[in-house]
Amino acid sequence: MRLYHETHQDILPTKGMILDQGSKPTHKASIIDLYEQGYPEVDIARFTNHSIEAVGRYIKSYKNIKLLMEKGFSLIEMVRISGMGRSTIIQYRDLVEFYHPEIKDGTKIKSQ
Repeated sequence: MRLYHETHQDILPTKGMILDQGSKPTHKASIIDLYEQGYPEVDIARFTNHSIEAVGRYIKSYKNIKLLMEKGFSLIEMVRISGMGRSTIIQYRDLVEFYHPEIKDGTKIKSQ
């Protein structure tokens, strides 16, 4: 599987990824990347072979974690508020920090 990932730009469709099980890489990053590029949910669903509902859930979760980060909530608080697991929140948090580096550790860096 490692060789496949090193030589291909797409995601190997394993059972865990298709059913979104386990802690292996999911389609979150691909979906959020397309979302951040401005693609509509219907196109994201088609590109990633997901339902529009699933894409909507990924994006909604991402936006919720982004908002909680902007408000300064800690990881433990985000777990309690969102009902998501710690590792899932960490995945979304990493994506937020990648696409919005100005949001870090619950603070927004103010421009002068």
